[in-house]
Amino acid sequence: MEERRYELTSSEWNRIKRMLPPEHPKSGQRGRPAKYDNRRI
Repeated sequence: MEERRYELTSSEWNRIKRMLPPEHPKSGQRGRPAKYDNRRI
């Protein structure tokens, strides 16, 4: 298997993965709220 320059080894990934944000938030809403909320309550 040929390793490319942009690919990380397992040891490199283990060093940086705690610095990255989680892939999915644990709770709450995802993404930005709608810019215009025209719904009536």
